[in-house]
Amino acid sequence: MNKILILIFSLALSYNVVASTPSERSKVKKEIERYIETLKTDSVFYHTNWSAMIKKTKTGEVIAQKDPQLYLAGASITKLITTGVALNILGGDFKYTTRLEYSGEVQDSTLKGTLYIVGGADPTLGSDYDEFSYITDSMFYHWKKALKAAGIAHIEGKVVGDARYFADEVNDSWTWDDFDTDYGTSVSGLSFFENKMIFYLSPASKIGEAPRVDSTYPYVPSLKVINRASTVEGNKNTLWFNASPLHPDEHFLTGTLGKNRKDATREFTSNRMAPYSLLYAFVKYMEQGTVDNNVEYSVWNAYSTDIDTTSERHLIYTHYSPSLKEIASVTNKYSDNMYAETILRTVGKIKGKGDSTVEALKIEKEYLENIASGASSLRLNGGSGLSRTTFLNADYYTKYLCQLTFTDAFDDFYASLAIPGGNGTFKNALKDCPTKQNLHVKSGTLNSVRAYAGYAGSGDDMICFIIMVNRYHSVKEINERLAPLLELMSKY
Repeated sequence: MNKILILIFSLALSYNVVASTPSERSKVKKEIERYIETLKTDSVFYHTNWSAMIKKTKTGEVIAQKDPQLYLAGASITKLITTGVALNILGGDFKYTTRLEYSGEVQDSTLKGTLYIVGGADPTLGSDYDEFSYITDSMFYHWKKALKAAGIAHIEGKVVGDARYFADEVNDSWTWDDFDTDYGTSVSGLSFFENKMIFYLSPASKIGEAPRVDSTYPYVPSLKVINRASTVEGNKNTLWFNASPLHPDEHFLTGTLGKNRKDATREFTSNRMAPYSLLYAFVKYMEQGTVDNNVEYSVWNAYSTDIDTTSERHLIYTHYSPSLKEIASVTNKYSDNMYAETILRTVGKIKGKGDSTVEALKIEKEYLENIASGASSLRLNGGSGLSRTTFLNADYYTKYLCQLTFTDAFDDFYASLAIPGGNGTFKNALKDCPTKQNLHVKSGTLNSVRAYAGYAGSGDDMICFIIMVNRYHSVKEINERLAPLLELMSKY
């Protein structure tokens, strides 16, 4: 049997409970050291670039390490930098706001003028997450109630979505195909349903014909689907949507859909018309499900030239988002890229001189340097880790994790991390590990990138860790090697 597999098997039998005495923790510490040393000679890692560091948070004592100065892609563990800094700068109780305002006159319960929905970059509006999914109906209920209190039951005129809180921006360090996906949605001053969209499709009745687009959620006024897909034999599904930032109302559908698929097929993609979806969804809710043809929809962004700055506006209602600590928890547990990029740019907007990613990263790095010196060793191109040109190093990253434990925001930050078996991307991880609840962790994944970072233990004996593996051949083999290391650290 392979040497590393023998070690994995033996370690799995070594401990069944969390170490509770100094001698027990010392034993686990030695096993961690031994395991890292064994990975260094494992043939699976021969052609990879990988780095690791595990240390005690209070003293900085290094338990084990491997090339901690190496610059590597960490993917979504970058979110721990974004959320940790934001919780410290903005505070866990920070909330985004969305305002409802109107101009014109109200006659016989009808607004003859303009209703404005003024975005404040709240990423949770119309959320799909269980933690926030109650918000949509509750939000619209309170919005409608506020309009009623202002004497407005119907609208004849315009509904404007003001999305100017953030300037439109495309992160050119993302790969083009990421922009088309539900995990690569854009940051917006006015968002809805995480700025993604679901297409419900069915195969055509004849082979070779285009599949049917039955419906979408949310609805997008003026949406054009350029359908170049085809129906084929069997159950195969290779459908792909392209949603170009240059043509936000156009989606190109390519690929194939099997004729034998009985149920409607769901395909997720990016919605670059999300502010319009929000406006339409609210008016439909307000009009009790009917479409009001007396309403004209308009969205203002940083490049709009038809903005009305002269009409007197009246504030109707201010909607508040969940707290930042709740948003950070969803960001880290579910690895939401749009949330992370929104949080980063919010820091720049509030504490910097602009709202661009570049300005936000400047503020973030300044604060990182205050937490732990050496922040210049990071190369950050965004807040989510989706950029292929964001590189971390284990030496600074663990220094950062250690120093966070001394900040006022640490409790909120620690609670935002996933626990194996809990909600999020770690729900099905380490199923048979009896000590998995002792692990607070974030994973990172891109093509040929696997990373883990977080904490294990408690109190003065807590450890922090990071491991990054780049350019591997088989993710299955890498996972088989890293899972026992996570289990070992959970026993500390």
